[in-house]
Amino acid sequence: SKSGNKSHASEFKRLVQHDGLAILTISYQSVMTAKGKRAVWNMLKNRECVYVLDESHYIKGTNTKRTWRIVASGKYAPYRRILTGTPGENPFDLYKPIEFLDPDLWSRHQMSSLAAFRSYFGVWVQLPLPQGSKASHFDKFVEYKNLDKLRGFLSGVSHRVLKNDVLDLPPKLFTKRYFDMTPKQSSMYNQLRDELKLELENGLVIDGTMAIVRLLRLQQITCGYAVADSDEPIEMCDTKNPRLEAAVDFFSGLNHQAIIWARFQHDVTQLVEALGKDAVRYDGQVDDDTCARNKQAFNAGDVQYFVANPAKGAEGLTLNK
Repeated sequence: SKSGNKSHASEFKRLVQHDGLAILTISYQSVMTAKGKRAVWNMLKNRECVYVLDESHYIKGTNTKRTWRIVASGKYAPYRRILTGTPGENPFDLYKPIEFLDPDLWSRHQMSSLAAFRSYFGVWVQLPLPQGSKASHFDKFVEYKNLDKLRGFLSGVSHRVLKNDVLDLPPKLFTKRYFDMTPKQSSMYNQLRDELKLELENGLVIDGTMAIVRLLRLQQITCGYAVADSDEPIEMCDTKNPRLEAAVDFFSGLNHQAIIWARFQHDVTQLVEALGKDAVRYDGQVDDDTCARNKQAFNAGDVQYFVANPAKGAEGLTLNK
């Protein structure tokens, strides 16, 4: 956002020309702008760089312009590193990050293309397409194979550090807590549940996306609201929200700091309002500067509750002191 300022341009010029260590940090989104692309290129062209991709799974997409731009620019850096705490469960997502790290690794193992890579580590079957389609069939993934060899290929270019190796944290404890929905909630929940059962009994085939949407609707009912086409939440609880009350009752009884994860932004809003000045939020409803201040306040012990949703806080967030 400051790249258009003359002072920022002057500072960047001094950075590139600096005799000692110079560090440029830039977001993945900024790399896709003309000024961001030019900044990266100036560093790579004028300095001997180590090029580090933090949260490198952001370039797992094999067909995205961002991935291709970053992988191509990596060839101009004599040293490259990738880091991620969430590599994912899909081995195919490793292809591009590893290509950035070592452009020749896959070709050394006779997998110079993504198609060869997917064929070597996956089992595929050809299924016919309906008549009139441009193609006669499509490839359907069945299962992974040769994963032991994949681990062997990566062992020479990777190092894994587990949480237990670097943090002294107590073991996780999982506890279920129950609450009674209001009559209105129960009626809507049961109605939607019965409709879904009837669809299945009538032979409706529900794919993954449809199932997620239906489960989302059920979860929203238990939360006490639904999201209409306008994205404005419609409250279902006329007076008190049983789920919110159960949560606040539990958190209010704690004598220590707590991190509260909520799936929906409206949940974050409700919790922060209910917990008052002892809570700060960390989600897409507040800007980055506010998020940074809220994180600092929690780490400093100035507030008791840190309320976040995974869309904002699942990656790159460190709260341990």
